Amino acid sequence: MCEAAHGLRVGVWGHEHPHAPAYVESLRHLDEVETVLTWESPPSAASPDPRVVHSGRSLAATLRRRELDLLVVCASAAASPRVCTAALSASVPVLAEKPIARRPATLLRLLQLSERTATPLGVAYAGRFQPHVHDARRLVREGVLGPLALAELRMLASQVRDRDPGHWLFRSAAAGGGVLTWLGCHLLDLLEHVGGDPIESVAAEVATRSGEPIDVEDVASLSLRLESGALAAVEVGYVLAGAGAGYLARDAYEISGALHGARGQLAWSGRGAPDRLRVQRGAHVEELRYAPDRAPGYAGEAGMRFLRACLAAAVARTPMPATGRDALRVAQIVAAAYRSARTGRRIPIQGDR
Repeated sequence: MCEAAHGLRVGVWGHEHPHAPAYVESLRHLDEVETVLTWESPPSAASPDPRVVHSGRSLAATLRRRELDLLVVCASAAASPRVCTAALSASVPVLAEKPIARRPATLLRLLQLSERTATPLGVAYAGRFQPHVHDARRLVREGVLGPLALAELRMLASQVRDRDPGHWLFRSAAAGGGVLTWLGCHLLDLLEHVGGDPIESVAAEVATRSGEPIDVEDVASLSLRLESGALAAVEVGYVLAGAGAGYLARDAYEISGALHGARGQLAWSGRGAPDRLRVQRGAHVEELRYAPDRAPGYAGEAGMRFLRACLAAAVARTPMPATGRDALRVAQIVAAAYRSARTGRRIPIQGDR
C-alpha cells in the first residue's frame, strides 16, 4: 500500500453529524496530517490544538483554491450529494459518511463524476479494518470454511431515546432511512467483503418499536440469498437498554456474527468491537483474541488505519479502501430491502457489481 505523504490538509464538513468530532480527533492524531480544517465554530481556548483550524472561507472558496488533500463529508443523506459533487468537481478526493445519498441513482451519478474526473470517492466503512474482520476475510480466502452454507450477522445498539430522537438521523427526508442505513449497511458490506459471496436477493421486515416520534425504522430483519445458493440472516436494531447516551461509547453496541461452511466455522462477538474470533477447522477449534481498542477518535485504532489508507489513496489518486462503488452496492441492497418490506416479496438485487 502506498504510504501517505506528510503535511496533508484535510477538511471535515458537517458539524451536526454525530461522527464529525470523532473524525477531527482521529485526524489530529495522525502524523501525516498537518491541518484539520473545519467550518463549525472556532475551537475554544480550552483545546488549542494548532492543527485544528476554523476556516475563514466558505467551502466553495476553499475547493476553488485546491487547499485540501481530502474532504471528509459528514452530512445527511439529503445534503451529502451536493457537497460531494462540489468537491469531486474541483478534483478534491472525498471520504463520505454512509449512506452518501438517499437513493442509489443519486449515488450512481456521484460515482460517475468520480470516475470521470479521476478523483477518488470513498465511503466510511472503517469496520473493514477491525482485526477480526481482517482475520476472518483472510481465513475465508485460505479455504477454512469450504463452500459457505449459512451466515448470521447481528448489531444491536443503544435505544433511540439515548440517541436524540429529534436529530435528522431519525427523519426520513434527511436520512433516507433508519437503522438499516445507519448500522445495517456495515453488516451488508462486511458480509460480501468477508464472505466473498455476493448477495443475490433479499426478503426484509422493518419496524419502528421505540415509541419515539420518529418516521424511520429502528429494527430490521433481513433474509438473504447469496449467489452461491448460501443463505444469510442480518438483524439490526436500536434495542439495548441502559447502554447510555451517545453514539461512540463502547457499551452502546453488541456485535456478533458467524459464517458456517462445509469444512469449518468462523464466529465473532463482543461489546463494542468484537474481541474474539472463534476458528473451527473440522474438529479443531482455536480462538483469536484482540486487545481492547483504546485509541481516540472514530473507530479507534481501526479507524486510524482506515483513515491512513484513505489519505494514501487520496495522494496517489487510487481507489479508496472502501469505494463509491462499494457504497452503491450496499445502497442497492438496502433499497431492495425497503421494497421487500413494503411489498412483502423477495426482491432481487439490481445493478452491476
